[in-house]
Amino acid sequence: MREPKILSAKRSFSLRSRNSERSQERVSQAADRARRPMAVPPVMARTSMAGKSAHRRPQGNARRQYYYSLNTPGAELRLPALPVVQFGWRLASGTMAVFLVIAIWALLSASNFQVEGVRVLGAKRLTSSDVNAALNIDGEPIVSVIPDQIKQDLLAAFPDILSADIEVGIPNAVVVRIIERKPVIAWQQDGKTQWIDAAGIVFPERGSAEGLVTVEAEGAPVIPGSEKSSAETISVVDQPALEPSEPKIFLPPEMIPSIIKLSKQAPAGMPIAFSPRYGLGWNDPQGWKVYFGMETNDVDLKLQQYQVIVQHLTSQGIHPVMISVEFPRAPFYRLEQ
Repeated sequence: MREPKILSAKRSFSLRSRNSERSQERVSQAADRARRPMAVPPVMARTSMAGKSAHRRPQGNARRQYYYSLNTPGAELRLPALPVVQFGWRLASGTMAVFLVIAIWALLSASNFQVEGVRVLGAKRLTSSDVNAALNIDGEPIVSVIPDQIKQDLLAAFPDILSADIEVGIPNAVVVRIIERKPVIAWQQDGKTQWIDAAGIVFPERGSAEGLVTVEAEGAPVIPGSEKSSAETISVVDQPALEPSEPKIFLPPEMIPSIIKLSKQAPAGMPIAFSPRYGLGWNDPQGWKVYFGMETNDVDLKLQQYQVIVQHLTSQGIHPVMISVEFPRAPFYRLEQ
């Protein structure tokens, strides 16, 4: 009778042990499921197109959860959730815009990016002081300096500049490379002296130049094709050009070689005389003026004719005030002004 009771007790103990193990296993599995996020099964929509997934609404930023295990079995502590920050293109573009504004502000206000004088290269008569005074850009932000505008301002302020090249560099460098016009004639009129280059461009006398032919003018030359003299259409010294443009011609270029050629025939040290009516000539040391016209292609013939006329007048005891051989076939002289 005792053996069945012993078997029954063993069986009951085995069942209780097995149930206890199953219970602990279920608790452990429940704790594991609590720690794992729930998987959302895909949602299918039954439409005319079978098997097409239904549209899912975008969710907000997921929050990252943290669990801290306690010493008690099956017990955990959930810490506050932290949002997951995502850096999108909007944030990146906004950051770039902020940095761009800061950079522009620095360029406009920082002293390191302000012009500290213009460096002038290639000038022989112009000085850096002349250029800086005309441009007046000291202290200006380097980003506001426009090379084309600087070039136009220079050519308008200094007609004696043939060409100009402007270089602007960071942080505050402004370099001006210029080529000056070469004067060949010193034009004296109304108590002023101006220089003229081989192209007939007039500009103010500046410094000194060698080998110039001096012309004493009674008036400005007449511009071909116009009834007005060049003095009425251009005044480089008194009224600088307001708009940068090609410099206007003061003296017809074809007259330049005639003046130079005639200067070699004039008495030593005698300046060339110019009359808008009678042309080029000089003041003869014997006390009268001689004119050869605007062109000197046949100056040798005119000189011979002039010598014949002087000999004739001297032999007759005639003392003229002016002799003109502009037209070799019709020379004339005047006894009075």
